[in-house]
Amino acid sequence: MANTNLDYRLTLKKDGFSKGLKGAESDVKRLDSGINKLNNGISKLRNLFLGSIIGGAFVSFGKSIIESLKNYEYFSASLRTLMHGDRATAKALEGQLVSLAATTPFSLTDVQAGSKQLLAYGFKPGNVTKDLKMLGDMASGVGAPLTDIVYLYGTLKTQGRAFTRDIMQFTSRGIPIIGELAKQFGVTEDKIKDLVEGGKIGFPQIEKAFKSMTSEGGQFFKMMEEQSLTVGGRLSNLDDSWEQLKVNIGKSQSGIIASTVSWAS
Repeated sequence: MANTNLDYRLTLKKDGFSKGLKGAESDVKRLDSGINKLNNGISKLRNLFLGSIIGGAFVSFGKSIIESLKNYEYFSASLRTLMHGDRATAKALEGQLVSLAATTPFSLTDVQAGSKQLLAYGFKPGNVTKDLKMLGDMASGVGAPLTDIVYLYGTLKTQGRAFTRDIMQFTSRGIPIIGELAKQFGVTEDKIKDLVEGGKIGFPQIEKAFKSMTSEGGQFFKMMEEQSLTVGGRLSNLDDSWEQLKVNIGKSQSGIIASTVSWAS
């Protein structure tokens, strides 16, 4: 009787253990299946997310290339117009301006805007780059926008003579024009006002003063070169190089871009 009970109990344990193993095995398979589905879902979401980021980056880069190419073509067209269709001279000046922007703390946009201002004021195309260097040194020295100094200098050229307001606009920006004119005329600074009001000071005298202040020995000599070595100057040069890269990419693909725009139209 004792042996029967023992056999019976062992049989029950064995059957229960087998059922338990089968149930556990089934649960593990279901768990593995769920984990695999979850991993597949995560992988798809990850690929979709990365694809969206990469695709968006390419679209954004493509738009920036087109924008850079558009600005470049607008500027080139305006240069040719200001030079009465002289493509060779416009192309030469364009290359000089790119080089100037790449080695100064001013952006290519600032240099381009300044060159158009000077040409509009009647400065000779062959002297534009040299004049921009001079005015750029001045602007760097006093911390003023390049186009601001170009505007003051250019308007003075068009009106011919200097007025008291012109002298005040220079001095208010930190340009010591009064002291420089006093040295030029060999008088004390308090006499400059009388010379200005008497029409004795015109653009030639202002031009001479600017050249003196930005040439060797002058207060603002090579100020752009010094600022281009700073972190801000290096970042500006990097931006200019990046802009030129986008322009060159755009120029190499201009046929495709133009045909695509035509097709879209």
